[in-house]
Amino acid sequence: MLAKKIGPRLSPTGRHGSTESPVAVDADGGDGVGAAAGSEATVQIELWSLARASLGAPDAGSAAVRFGPQFDGPVALAAIDGLLLAAGRDRDDQIGVFTGRPGDLHRVGAIEAGPDDVAVVVDLVPLHQRWHLFGCCPEGRTTHHVSDDLVRWERRSEIDRSFPAFEVSGVAAVADQLLLAGRVVVDRSAYGWGLLACDGEAFEARPAPVPLSSQLTVVGPISNAAGDVTLLLDSGTNHTVARSTGRGWTLSLLTPVMVPSAVLVIDDAVWMAGRAPDRDQATLARVGGQHLDEVGPSSHGLIRKAVAIDGTIVFARESR
Repeated sequence: MLAKKIGPRLSPTGRHGSTESPVAVDADGGDGVGAAAGSEATVQIELWSLARASLGAPDAGSAAVRFGPQFDGPVALAAIDGLLLAAGRDRDDQIGVFTGRPGDLHRVGAIEAGPDDVAVVVDLVPLHQRWHLFGCCPEGRTTHHVSDDLVRWERRSEIDRSFPAFEVSGVAAVADQLLLAGRVVVDRSAYGWGLLACDGEAFEARPAPVPLSSQLTVVGPISNAAGDVTLLLDSGTNHTVARSTGRGWTLSLLTPVMVPSAVLVIDDAVWMAGRAPDRDQATLARVGGQHLDEVGPSSHGLIRKAVAIDGTIVFARESR
């Protein structure tokens, strides 16, 4: 493994400290960096559940069960105290917020988004006794809403003022702050990617494990109980794991070989969902492991989000 030193920082204007020529970011990255808000909003998403005990069984894929509402566009998933939370654009054309046990979700709140408000949901994360919902507006700018009870939501504008060129793609709670990954877009052109940290109110740039101008799809971040952070980086030819325990980043090749589209934590280990070579079905695997679990049915598409809750894995999946 190669230990990386602290890299350049993202500036509030969207420019970065690297002297390399800016490059476009890969646009085929699922819910990673490069997803365009306009096209993402047209994707149909369904919720599925899979018993963790079925992982490793030959028929694990057929054990998945669909439940809950269907969404127009990406869905944010979270789990807390044995409950599942899901947020996404529902059939009422609102950003609906649902909670309950897998298979028994109830709509508890909604964001009536205006034309310049959230069009695509990215992540729903708890911090400091509040819920933070991040997304992108139709123009791609990051949106940030907060709630104490999941029912009433207030839009915050700090990230739009401080980092207007930052387009969020993933969020994780790390210790007492939020860590955001996203791409940098200036005048509708992608200049690379970066990381931001948020204490719940203010945002600031954070060191990245690779040059900010790198042409990457970024899946994550995700954090385990110890506060260790993992990012999955896809250059199109190489798939890399970036890990941080708070003192810089360590890079290693991603195993098993697959193109990741979502990350989750199971028993404090980082897992990923995505596509493996020569396999038609979506696949689950532990990062650093060797075994691949196919998740059926094969007639359905990419897994966009996934979360473990008690003995169940819940994933949001494209509907073909």
